[in-house]
Amino acid sequence: MVRGPGSASTMNHLRSGTADVAIATVDSAMAELERSPGFALRALARLHDDVVHAVVPAESALREIADLGGRRISVEDTSSGIRALAPRILEFAGIDPAEEPAREEGLQRSIVSLERREIDAFLWAGAVPTFPIVEASRRYPVRLLDLERLVPIFRQHFPLYSATVVPRGIYAGTTGPIDTVAVRNLLLVREDFPEELAYALTLTTMNRRADLVRAAPVARAIDPMIAIMTLPVPLHRGAERAYRALKNMS
Repeated sequence: MVRGPGSASTMNHLRSGTADVAIATVDSAMAELERSPGFALRALARLHDDVVHAVVPAESALREIADLGGRRISVEDTSSGIRALAPRILEFAGIDPAEEPAREEGLQRSIVSLERREIDAFLWAGAVPTFPIVEASRRYPVRLLDLERLVPIFRQHFPLYSATVVPRGIYAGTTGPIDTVAVRNLLLVREDFPEELAYALTLTTMNRRADLVRAAPVARAIDPMIAIMTLPVPLHRGAERAYRALKNMS
């Protein structure tokens, strides 16, 4: 299984056959299907959601995305989804991204740059909570900018994203709920992936969640009731069998 530097890279691995199983966001999966006619993709499970974070110091005067005009911003420096989304987010807030070029840095570097006051904000899309941000916020409180005004227009342009709320207290410095948007991560295979392997892998993923959480805390989000919600990417027939078996076991 591959999780590359971003969902676009991951999808390239799956399409080319250098990976048999991959994790990618649903919008990246659909974009790959549009680019590659004849590439048949199937899902084994919906995993966690990637949530858009606009992170600022807790004491910052910035309150919403529109306040980022003229500010120093960084975004993920890989082929991740937020790198492509960041200019659109700024546009929706009335900011010309050509006039406000963002620095391209990894998450850890963005956290350090924010703490050193080298930037005023960074944009990130990842799980809630994102543990490097949690750890950093314990020594340097941060909060998230609210995207409430942008959610309707964002969803109009990116219908595979959904409105969501980050609860208060997730990050030290965030004192209230924050409206933002999220996109689903899917466990993906090609359509010709062997049915028995798809069945076994799906069952194992659902039945060994405690083990997965120890390796990756974000796996807490895995839930068989939600995992079947993979559309517009259809479930693999082996995964369908697995969920029927899980239902019969309950």
